[in-house]
Amino acid sequence: MTSTLLLALLLAADGGQADAGVKTGACGTKPSICFSPGGQCDLQVASLIDRATKTLEVAIYSINRPSVVEAVLRAKKRGVAVRVVLDTSQMGDDKELPQLVQFRDAGILMKRDTHQGIMHLKLVVVDSAWMMIGSFNFTNNASENNDENVFIWKCPVNALAYRQEFEFMWGKFKDANEQIQKNLNQADAGQDAGPFVDGGKKDAGTLLKDAGR
Repeated sequence: MTSTLLLALLLAADGGQADAGVKTGACGTKPSICFSPGGQCDLQVASLIDRATKTLEVAIYSINRPSVVEAVLRAKKRGVAVRVVLDTSQMGDDKELPQLVQFRDAGILMKRDTHQGIMHLKLVVVDSAWMMIGSFNFTNNASENNDENVFIWKCPVNALAYRQEFEFMWGKFKDANEQIQKNLNQADAGQDAGPFVDGGKKDAGTLLKDAGR
C-alpha cells in the first residue's frame, strides 16, 4: 500500500480531503489499526471475517495462521460465498499447502496469479462493506516476529473499490486447484513443492526482487 493511499484513507476517516481515488467523507466510522508483533492482529482479521454473512473476498500473498484459516473455513460453513486469490510462488510452501488443501476440500473457490511478478496484496472485503488492507500476511511469522500493520474499516464506498480490484484479478487469474494438486504430488514424492510459477520454480533471489525486498 502506498503512503499516498494510506494518507487518503486516514483523511477520509476524519472526513478530510485526499486524492489517490479514495472517496472522502463517505464513512461514518473510524478505522481500526493494529500493529504486530504483539498486537494480535490475526485475531482482529479473524473477527472481521467472522462478520461476513453474504460474501468474503480474500487476496493474500501468504497464509498459514490457524486463527485466520479457521475463520475463513467458518465463513464457508455458514454459507458465505468465499473466494480467495493467492500468490502462486507461495502455494507450495510446506506451511501454506496444508491450509490450501483444507480450503479446497471445503469447496472454497481459489485462484492464483499468472503474471511475471507476484500477487502481493493483503486484502479482505466483507459483504462489500468492510475492508482490510495493510502489510500483514496471514502467517505465524507476521503475527509473532515481523513489523506489520493492519487497517480495518467499515466503509462501503471504498470497500467497493477494493472489491472491483479483486474482481479484476479474479477475471484474469487461473483456478488454483490444479497447482495445489501438483504441489501435493511433489510433496508426496519427497520433492520440494515450492515456490512454483506455472510449473517453473523461481529462485530465492528472483522472489526477493519481485517482492521489492
